[in-house]
Amino acid sequence: AIPFAALERIEVLRDGASAIYGTDAVGGVINFITKRDYQGLDIAVENTYPSQQSGQIKRFTFSGGQGSLAKDGYNLWFSLDNKTQASAKATDRAFAATGVIPSAGLNKTSGTTFPANFNYYNTAGAIKSGNITLPNCAPPGSIFISGTTCRYDYTSAIDIIPETENLNINAKGTFRLSDSRLLTVEAVHSENTNIARVAPDPVTGMTMPITSPFYPKTFAGLDTSKGLIGIGWRMVPAGRRENTSNATANRIVADLSGVEGAWEYKTGFYSASSTVSDGPTNGYVSKTKIQAGVTSGLLNPFGANTQAALDYIDAAKARGTFSTGRAVPRPVEKVPRALAASM
Repeated sequence: AIPFAALERIEVLRDGASAIYGTDAVGGVINFITKRDYQGLDIAVENTYPSQQSGQIKRFTFSGGQGSLAKDGYNLWFSLDNKTQASAKATDRAFAATGVIPSAGLNKTSGTTFPANFNYYNTAGAIKSGNITLPNCAPPGSIFISGTTCRYDYTSAIDIIPETENLNINAKGTFRLSDSRLLTVEAVHSENTNIARVAPDPVTGMTMPITSPFYPKTFAGLDTSKGLIGIGWRMVPAGRRENTSNATANRIVADLSGVEGAWEYKTGFYSASSTVSDGPTNGYVSKTKIQAGVTSGLLNPFGANTQAALDYIDAAKARGTFSTGRAVPRPVEKVPRALAASM
């Protein structure tokens, strides 16, 4: 962010700006014009505390400049603005704490729970559904609404305000080369990070052999000669799913202006680039590896897991960058002949 003390003026062009800035500016342009002679030092610290817990905002701003164009022949200024906002979970706000509101006919729940729901063969050979924690289930996440299985209140596990951090750095130097020549160099760097968190990963369609130490052989009506099918395990032991997005932008502008005889000129150089990346940083797991852990008898989808099992789940998480992008503006090097002829 540009410090207010460094602003000379703000120009608002409501129409006709496309003639100067191109078709993207047909709706108008707002220009922030910085001073050529900013001097002084400003430091600001700001904390914003919501009336309810979480979501706190912290901001630190530093800006400084020195040198007089008239006396010293130069002016340099620098600014740094850093802003962070803590996340806020749905359960931190009463209006978003649950997806189950009977009075409003709202039931935003999932059949993939922790402890896991499962399908099984009963002694008559029919496929039934169940959960070992019925009828109470395991609130607050896993709850009983109706039927023979539990439901997972997944909306209660999301962040309604993501964790963010924004960093902006600006620097500008203005140099009087002579009474009629002025050189200006300006650089901008920005970084933006966004961390979004949602409910733990739902892993469905798994099976469990009767050889597993966690096979619920005492479950009423279960045919213990057959394994379980259709296990739906909410991966609470893996933590909530977390996705991190990063965006970085850089820009350098240099211009030389002056007067030569009866001519007034202004020429410049512009370079800019931006990069983005996005990927999972926690909570997403490999279904293949989780199924292997259940089959081997290491993982327990129906209750607490050992430290060895938790380490296995952690190793089964998917981490990394899934998508990236980079943008660099380029000048128009060729124009249609018809257009060139009319220029």
